[in-house]
Amino acid sequence: MDYVDRTLRKSDRIQRSLKTRIIGFQEKRKKDVKMEPGFQSLGMTKNRSRCVKGSHDGQRCFIIASGPSLETTDLEWLKNEITIGVNGIPKYLNNRYGWAPTYNVITDANVEWCPKLLNITEKHGRDVTKLVISSYVANRFKDRLPKNHIFTVQYPNSNTRSSQGGVINHFLDERPHVAGAGGYVVSDTAVQLAMFLGCNPIYLVGQDHTTEQSVVPLKKGERTHGKAAKDISTCTFLMLREYAKQRNFRIFNATQVQNLKVFPFVDLGSLRDKPALSLDMVKDIHKGQRGFLIRSGKSIRRLQLIDLCKDITISIGNSYLDLGAWNLAPTWACLDEQSPKTAYVDLHKLGTCILAPEGALARYGVPGFPLEQLEGYGTDLATRAALPLATLLGFDPIMLAGFDQTPGSKSYDINNTISKPFSVQEIKSLHNGLLRWKTDMDALQRRVIQVSGDLIDEITKIPFTHFFRAGPVYWDL
Repeated sequence: MDYVDRTLRKSDRIQRSLKTRIIGFQEKRKKDVKMEPGFQSLGMTKNRSRCVKGSHDGQRCFIIASGPSLETTDLEWLKNEITIGVNGIPKYLNNRYGWAPTYNVITDANVEWCPKLLNITEKHGRDVTKLVISSYVANRFKDRLPKNHIFTVQYPNSNTRSSQGGVINHFLDERPHVAGAGGYVVSDTAVQLAMFLGCNPIYLVGQDHTTEQSVVPLKKGERTHGKAAKDISTCTFLMLREYAKQRNFRIFNATQVQNLKVFPFVDLGSLRDKPALSLDMVKDIHKGQRGFLIRSGKSIRRLQLIDLCKDITISIGNSYLDLGAWNLAPTWACLDEQSPKTAYVDLHKLGTCILAPEGALARYGVPGFPLEQLEGYGTDLATRAALPLATLLGFDPIMLAGFDQTPGSKSYDINNTISKPFSVQEIKSLHNGLLRWKTDMDALQRRVIQVSGDLIDEITKIPFTHFFRAGPVYWDL
C-alpha cells in the first residue's frame, strides 16, 4: 500500500501543477483570445523523454557499416535520414561529410580497440549520436562510458545489468537476442536495433561482407574479420531475415559491392526521394509486445504515468498533455480535425509518430500517417484511430487507461476550461466500438486489459488490473 499512497500523493501534486498552469493560461488568453492550449502556452518545457522502443515506427533507416566500398559511395544526402553507424563510423562521416549518425553501435569489448571506439563516438558524435553498446562493453568499461550512451544490449551469456533502470534489457523486447551471442560483425546488432526502434524499411550500406580493411582501421594493416567470421555472420543475417519476415520488416542490401546475397539488392542512389509514410510499414512490427492506450478519462488522474517511460504508448487527442505533465512524450499520437494546431506542432517536435487525417497533416505541414488508411470501430477518436492502430501494430496485451464510460470533463482539465467535456454521443460511440473491437481481439486471441476507467469492465467484459500491478517489464527470460 505504500506504493499506492506514494502514487496518489504524486498524482495529486501533478494535478495541482496542471491546474495552476491552466489558470495562468486563462490570464494569457485574455490578452490573446486565439491562443490554443499547448506546452508553450501552458508554461511547460518542450523537452520530454520518450521510450526508445518504437521511436521511429514506420520510418526508413540506413545502417552504415565500415566496408571499403564507402570510399566510392556518396553518403552526403543521408544526413537528414535516420542512420545507424557501427564502431568508428562517426569519425569517418564527420571528417568526410561533416555530420554524424543518429545512433552508433559498439559490441566488441577488446581492451585495445574499445576505448578508442568510445572516444570516437563521443568526440565525433557532434552531440547528436546516441550510443548503444553490448553488455560485454558495459561490463568491462562501465566507468568509462560517454554521456551519449542510451542503453545496453543484453547478450544471453552475459550477466551485466543495463543502464536503463538496472534491469536486463534483451534486444527485440520480450524475445531473447535472436542471433545468439552475435555474428562476429556489429551490423547484425545494428539491424536488431533498427527493428527495436521500429524502422521499416532497413537498408544496409557499406556491408561489403569481405575480409578487407575497414574505412576506419583501428590497427594498421590488419583485416577486419577472417573467413570463419564471414561465414558465421552470413548465418546470422539469414536468421535475421527469417525473423524480419515474421514481423513484416523489410531489409535491403544497398551496398555497391553485392557480396551479401541474403537480402535483396537496391541501388542507394534510387532512394534519394523520400517516400510518404504509410501504415503498411508498421503492420505487426510490435507483435507480441504490450502497448498502452492513453485516453483523457478522469480515472487517469490517479495513475503514475511515469511508470510508462519504457513502454510504447498511444495518446488520444490532448491526452499527450497528461503524459507531458509526467515529463513523458507518447510513442504515437492520434489526432483529428478538431485537434488544435499546437498539438500537431508539439508532438512533431517531440518526435512522436502522428496518426491524423491527411488534410490536417498537410494543413499544418507536419509529417504523419494518414488516418484514412485505417478502418475504425466508431466515430470518436479512440475507436476511430487508437483501437485499430493498436491492432495493426500487433500489441498483445493491449492496456487501456482512461477509457471511462461516463460523460464529463477530461483528466487534464477538470473544470472544462480549455477543452470540451466528453459528450454523450462520444461515450456511446466508445461503448459500441469497444464491444465490436473486443470481439475481434478475442478472435485474434489478443489480450485486452483495463488499467483505469469506470464501468468499462462490466460493459465490455474487459478484465481490470490495478495499474501498479502492470508495472515495468523485466526482460529476464
